Amino acid sequence: MTTSISGVWSAVLANGKTVYQSNGQVIDGPVNLVGQAPELHVFSGAVVTGLTSPMSAWTAKWASAFIQSGGTIENSTLQSIVAVVSSGGVLANNMLDHTGDKIHSGGTAINNTKFNGGDFYADRSARVNNLTIGQSLSVLSGVVWSGGTVQSGGIVSAVAGSLVQDALVSRGGQVAILSGSTAQNVRTLGTGLNGPGTGIQGSLILSAGGTSVDARIEGGYMSVQGNGAVSRDAYVTSNGWQDVGSNNNGATGGGVASSTTLINGGAQFIKNGLAVDTQVSSGGRQEVAAGGTAQGGTVFAGGQFQIDAGGTGINNAILSGGQGNVWGIAQASNGVASGLTVQNGGSAVALSGGRLSAATLMSGGRAIVSSAGVMADSVLSRGGVARIQSGGTATGITALGNGWWGTEEAAILIGAGGTSLNATLSGGYQSVQGQGAYSENTLITASGWQDVGWNSRDNTYGGGVASGSTLVGGGKQFLSGGTAINTLISSAGTQTVMGTGIASGSLIVSGGSIVVQAGGTSFNAQVASGGVGQVNQGGTAVALNGQTSGMTVQNGGSALALSGGTVTNFTLLSGARGFVSSSGVMASSVLSRGAVARIQSGGTASHLTASGNGWWGTEEAAILVGSGGTSLNATLSGGYQSVQGQGAYSENALVTGNGWQDVGWNSRDNTYGGGVTSGSTLVSGGKQFISGGTAVQTVVSAAGTQTILATGIASNAIVLSGGRTLVTSGGILSGGTIGQGGP
Repeated sequence: MTTSISGVWSAVLANGKTVYQSNGQVIDGPVNLVGQAPELHVFSGAVVTGLTSPMSAWTAKWASAFIQSGGTIENSTLQSIVAVVSSGGVLANNMLDHTGDKIHSGGTAINNTKFNGGDFYADRSARVNNLTIGQSLSVLSGVVWSGGTVQSGGIVSAVAGSLVQDALVSRGGQVAILSGSTAQNVRTLGTGLNGPGTGIQGSLILSAGGTSVDARIEGGYMSVQGNGAVSRDAYVTSNGWQDVGSNNNGATGGGVASSTTLINGGAQFIKNGLAVDTQVSSGGRQEVAAGGTAQGGTVFAGGQFQIDAGGTGINNAILSGGQGNVWGIAQASNGVASGLTVQNGGSAVALSGGRLSAATLMSGGRAIVSSAGVMADSVLSRGGVARIQSGGTATGITALGNGWWGTEEAAILIGAGGTSLNATLSGGYQSVQGQGAYSENTLITASGWQDVGWNSRDNTYGGGVASGSTLVGGGKQFLSGGTAINTLISSAGTQTVMGTGIASGSLIVSGGSIVVQAGGTSFNAQVASGGVGQVNQGGTAVALNGQTSGMTVQNGGSALALSGGTVTNFTLLSGARGFVSSSGVMASSVLSRGAVARIQSGGTASHLTASGNGWWGTEEAAILVGSGGTSLNATLSGGYQSVQGQGAYSENALVTGNGWQDVGWNSRDNTYGGGVTSGSTLVSGGKQFISGGTAVQTVVSAAGTQTILATGIASNAIVLSGGRTLVTSGGILSGGTIGQGGP
């Protein structure tokens, strides 16, 4: 039987049982507190059970229960009561209906359920276990609260060093972790992001200075916002979501979440905060908004990663089957960022030892690589641009596009001190320009093109080296102010050398072509069968300690063989010039009418053919052998050769088709004296004029004429049928043989 009491009562232990005393009156329990503001003081040893108090609408009439050290209230239903638990007191297994409760330091509250409003306050080292809260505000100050449940409408605020652990936050409930407090193993439930009643999911709110460890966001919500707010090892699933750097009340700024796992619809939104090492698994999503940073995360198969405009990603990895899109900035710095797709307006950055790997740059996407950064195995779609700056390296990059001079083709721009290795320009563009800019083993195809020494996008000029490029399928290389080494030019590939550009060691095979234009120089190029080599006006082809072969030199172009170099299989067209000196060799080449080859000191010409219409034509091809120069086995088919100067020498020249040879005289330069020929053959109108030089063992055959002018010497000439030798005043004929039919 329950007894109703009013006024001030005490519960004490007497004769082994709990009794209730007031002004000498003693009764047994259970009791019901009634009247206006009744009080029950529970003293040591007393255990109050079955205590009730009726609901009151007026705070002034609420009952009060004071639990002293050693006292206990348990298994009771308390309505409109203020329960105050002192150190050593216990409040256990009660229904707290619209109550106001305060657990002082050293007090204990275990397995209580609080609902229908009212406050719950726990102070300092109070112990609160398995508290269930609904439609109430609870403030924990320095408290350890373990194993509780926060139901819809319930709010728990942990301050001043409190620990909330193993708690469950149901849909509509909230746990707020304030400065100096910690949440551990807290679960939040709900229907998830964009689910029914999105705004009333179970919530875990970390404010400035608050900490959470091992939270489980199961369709619920978590925010990490404020300076010093930290979440570690959260697990977000079932469409739950975590805000980092912002909360659902609109506050932004500060907050760090590390090692969060997103799976099965779990999402993380980073705005003005930092997320570190997030793991995005199947169905998970991470989004970095303006001011937010995601660092070091991994996106697995089925996961999604997105950087919005103004957001930043650092060392993010997108594994096979994952998806990563960047509208903001993705950065690799002393780490790896991989698998990202950089959208229009987005940027990827690799610096300070960072590696940007397997990225895709869409149209309008940008990448910047510098300061020991690396961009590797990535694809630039049409309109994407990668800038490789000082100290940066790009390796295995593919640039796509529609080909040469398209304004929106993908572009790899190698600047001063930047390096590109093994790039593929499949209709895309690469510039190698600036001091120390370097490209190696670039494949240029599908009408893609490479500028060396010039950046046509930025219109900058000078410096840059490309080594081992391959041009095929319409691929083009333009050299202007830079140097290309060992370029392979194949089917429909073209190398153009112009304006102080230098090509060294180019190999032009079937279907390929090299064009050397004004100001350009080609060293040691070789044009194989089916290839085309052309030196235009102002261009120069040079053999220097190597071989240049198979090129055609146009009007105003030049071919040089110097210092051990060999020019072979060249064609010099009208107006073209050849220069051979200093151990250089020009061999097996053809001079068309109007072309000139000068064989100077130390130079050798072997098996050259000079063409033309014959004697005294002013535009006939000319081989001019000067002092110290040598010509072997030349053919003058209507063309001209002079052998003039100290040590100038020609051997076994064939002079035919009205071609002519001057010995000791250069009628082109009008210079005179010195020069020796040996074994020349004059036939079919071929002529030899000796004036100031010496001709030895010239064979004068049908319609050939040898004329010995003043100070000229002919020795041991052989004059055959139809041939003539004429000696004019001052000329000397020494020895010789006149055959049948000779004069």
